[in-house]
Amino acid sequence: MTATGLAYAQPVLSDNELFASYCLGYKKESLKLVMQLSPANDPCVDTPGMAPKCAEFNDLWRQAYNNVQTDIARLKRYLLVRGVLTLRDELPILVGFKTATERGAADHRACMEHAEHDYPNLRKDYPECVRASRCEDLSRIPF
Repeated sequence: MTATGLAYAQPVLSDNELFASYCLGYKKESLKLVMQLSPANDPCVDTPGMAPKCAEFNDLWRQAYNNVQTDIARLKRYLLVRGVLTLRDELPILVGFKTATERGAADHRACMEHAEHDYPNLRKDYPECVRASRCEDLSRIPF
């Protein structure tokens, strides 16, 4: 390719940037779900003979909240450093980012709907759940 051809290359998101954008949408939707389960929305009352105890439930909720927040921060840092959230304002970059985040959020919602009826088969029967499960491992995102 000539130098002239490179000057007119279409700006696009890399595979990792698309992955990070998709997972950002997925994780933000996860955060909404975690917030619905917040002890502040539905205070726990210990009931004798029932498990888990309120303290255990609150600890599990806090851990889930912190994990999702940490993942969102990691994805945002990566996209910020890559310029996706700041410098790279070309239309194909913005459309790619918006489309990927919306797809991640939509896949999360669809997967949660499937979970209500068919939890054991989520990862083999539903493509959106297969796609979404990739966001459980963010090791390919360096920040």
